[in-house]
Amino acid sequence: MELLHKFPLLVPQNIDKTIYQGYVTLQGKHYQLRVVMVAPGTMKGATISCSWELKQLLRDCTNTLTQRLEESENLEAFLMELQHIMTKKTKQEGVQQPAEYYNRLLNEIESLGWEKLVYIAPDFCELHLVASDARNRQHLLKIRITPEYPHRCPDLRADLPLPFEPKWTAHTTLRDVSQRFETTLSCYQELWDSLEEIDRHAWVLDPENPTPSCVSRRIVLGKNASLQISVNPAYPRLLPACVFLGAEHGNVVCT
Repeated sequence: MELLHKFPLLVPQNIDKTIYQGYVTLQGKHYQLRVVMVAPGTMKGATISCSWELKQLLRDCTNTLTQRLEESENLEAFLMELQHIMTKKTKQEGVQQPAEYYNRLLNEIESLGWEKLVYIAPDFCELHLVASDARNRQHLLKIRITPEYPHRCPDLRADLPLPFEPKWTAHTTLRDVSQRFETTLSCYQELWDSLEEIDRHAWVLDPENPTPSCVSRRIVLGKNASLQISVNPAYPRLLPACVFLGAEHGNVVCT
């Protein structure tokens, strides 16, 4: 009864009372938790699982939690230790965003699709999304979210020939950004296809490992002679800017 009084949202799931599931509460916020014990009344060999949010809060406390789990006389004692650790970690984390901020981000990620998320910072301030173009080349979009989100556009970084700067309003979502990113990728297909053809059929001196943002190639023409070409990413069909390089470092510019 004492356990039910202190942790009313954590209830037994079987007759033997070896499985408990529900929530632990801290500062008015509920964290999902599940505890599975080997035998009633003992925490030896017990295991716990929790929500992603609680896991992030306790990410640096794995060894401490394992020790407290083994040393606690019963479930109530362990839960008291857990609350103490949670309180300490919450103070260390400092001022956090309101719950609505995190709820919005989680809802937007759900709408976007978790399969497109390859990284999320513990504080939810940075996300990395992945997208594939028509040739199955994978591209990474790094999103740095500010406390003013969604009223202020996040910092968007991607390895593209031109800056990725989609139109932003307070109603823009991560799904919108992802869709615009994929649309932007489609605009560069002809450019990347042409540059990859050069990489396959010419002797490219520089760059050795071109990235999607690189629109220049220096190719070998013959002994002591090379050609530097630079393609306009906005108009890949136009004649590229060319610089002929010779042995004496003289050059002829052709535009």
